[in-house]
Amino acid sequence: MPIHEFNPAPLTRQGDSFFINRKKTFQGIPVPDELLKRSLRFAFDMTYGQKGQHRPNRSGGDIQRDDWILFANTFQGKLAEFCLQSQLAGAGADIPEPDTETWALGQWDRYDLISDGKKINVKSAAYFSNLLLLEKHDWNDKAEYLPNMEDDPMFYDYFALVRIKPDIKTLFRKQRPKAGQIVTEKFIWPIVKNEIWQYDIPGQLPREAVAHCIQNQKLPKNALLNGRIRMDASNYYIQAGDFRNIHEIIGQKH
Repeated sequence: MPIHEFNPAPLTRQGDSFFINRKKTFQGIPVPDELLKRSLRFAFDMTYGQKGQHRPNRSGGDIQRDDWILFANTFQGKLAEFCLQSQLAGAGADIPEPDTETWALGQWDRYDLISDGKKINVKSAAYFSNLLLLEKHDWNDKAEYLPNMEDDPMFYDYFALVRIKPDIKTLFRKQRPKAGQIVTEKFIWPIVKNEIWQYDIPGQLPREAVAHCIQNQKLPKNALLNGRIRMDASNYYIQAGDFRNIHEIIGQKH
């Protein structure tokens, strides 16, 4: 997509409040149980299984996240990767399955998926979300992920947004274990299997388009999103309605 053809919409601003104005309706696709189980196992290993560890707060953010919240976030992120990989592979893309190797704190896989030689950064969100947020402290104005630039620079070619239903954060908040309770995979699985799981993919954008948004679309710390959600960190943003069809990635080899 030539960058001159990309015309993203800024959020509507009213004082310190910012309102979404370019939405995309959720169109649910069933999630196979196998993808749920593999995502759960990975998230458990990265948290309660102590085979890996994720950072306890967002870059520049004030909110600390405990293991239960970290598990929910990790589960959502890996499930989004599996769903996108399944969708693209089914459409004919040459795309390996997501990495399920666990990593220590301060280490991470350098990209989420690679399709036909293109590196994809997969962002996940709840089914009702219409905004992709990129934490300001993590990205430069070329849409380069700063932690990846320290030793051996690597760039994402595409950014994809995947939405999950039910809202995982709300689901696990309601099912939080009691203080002192031992959390196992057997404890978590019934919480997952009792729900009807769906996903959709609002789309993708090439790195040049994301860089354009980083340079022009900022949501400051302490701003109110939709007049009610206070941002705990500064972010760049892209509205769901500005994403392009995910299948445009297929066959676009370098």
